[in-house]
Amino acid sequence: MPAIYRTHLLLLYGSGMRIGEALRLVLQNVDLTEQIITVRGTKFFKTRLVPIGPKLNCELAAHIERRRLLPLSRGQESLLVVGGEERRFR
Repeated sequence: MPAIYRTHLLLLYGSGMRIGEALRLVLQNVDLTEQIITVRGTKFFKTRLVPIGPKLNCELAAHIERRRLLPLSRGQESLLVVGGEERRFR
């Protein structure tokens, strides 16, 4: 569990994303090969590309691997998963 929170904080710090933007991320928005995160539904309802550095890229790759081991229901694609549950904030 602490590793998940650490990853979330590093994501916010390393990308400069707003909390709401990070909470809306889905797996398809993270391109580890190109080291780019696609942020949809920003403050002004636009889409933007956020480059990430190699350290954050490695951290996100490890997070995604840990996430795949969690028992999730089908269709849950949210990147930020805590305690085996997908968190939806509105």
